[in-house]
Amino acid sequence: MVWLGWTTAAVVAFIVLISMLVIRIDVDYRRKGGDDRLQVTISALRGLVKVRKTVPALNWRPEARSVDVSEDGVREQRITLDTIRQSQQQLNRLKERVVHLLDIVKGFLAKVRCEHLHWYTALGTGDAAETGMLIGAAWGLKSTAVGWVSRYVQMKDVPNLAVTPDFYRTRLYTHFHCIVKFRLGEAILAGVKILLHIRKTEGTRDKIGSSA
Repeated sequence: MVWLGWTTAAVVAFIVLISMLVIRIDVDYRRKGGDDRLQVTISALRGLVKVRKTVPALNWRPEARSVDVSEDGVREQRITLDTIRQSQQQLNRLKERVVHLLDIVKGFLAKVRCEHLHWYTALGTGDAAETGMLIGAAWGLKSTAVGWVSRYVQMKDVPNLAVTPDFYRTRLYTHFHCIVKFRLGEAILAGVKILLHIRKTEGTRDKIGSSA
């Protein structure tokens, strides 16, 4: 039975090591003119394990109030207001099934560390007054978004935000770069908590239904 003890110890040690594994997520998004580029890199063990995904091009369609996700000129998916509403409905259903969903998410985010946050934007319409209004709106959007993130995530450095006006031509350029780290064990724990709450909620509903 000695081998069983060693096997158990090895399994426990492996689980502990996996839970302590630091996951690094690097998000880099650029938009210049009509071209988009979004690249997400997930790595661990100081880069020994790495997965990189380049998201297909995004084609903004203001007249249709939609965004086309395409690759090699072939449209793969269209995101519309209805798509967003369906996602919101799915999130609301999840919130109903998981009573403490927000608390679980906040608890996980508190373990996330933002190593780097850079967000630069240059924009203009060719009209000074319109450009000034857009600059103010852009600053407001960035301040609100970063302020919300800072409430829940550990920030290593002060976010680097910048908005540059171009009063003489129509222009839209933005570069967003963010690096976050967290332990795999924290993510697994959050997922387990969500699953347990879902099972608990479904079990309660089943009991209520059977008693009725």
